[in-house]
Amino acid sequence: MAISADVLRSYRSIDEKVVDKLLAQEIKNNNKKIVVLDDDPTGVQTVHDISVYTGWDADSLREAFAEENNLFYILTNSRGFTEEQTKAAHLEIADAVDQGS
Repeated sequence: MAISADVLRSYRSIDEKVVDKLLAQEIKNNNKKIVVLDDDPTGVQTVHDISVYTGWDADSLREAFAEENNLFYILTNSRGFTEEQTKAAHLEIADAVDQGS
């Protein structure tokens, strides 16, 4: 069975202004921080006005949680890690974030 992009035309169009307004309101009302763990430095090249931390020490996390933004990145550079190294790094970061929040 072939898949055709024509099926997308059967959906109603989306009013992007309405969606943008709803999203902006949800972001404004959000009182939680979103912590993004990025395993590769090329990933953060597409973000702007978002802080990217290269460490997860207590001082960095205090700064991150004090920011006005609801989101920040932690660059883990873990892409080359083994599975066990990645798990260990993520657990360490999760503990540090838990203590810093």
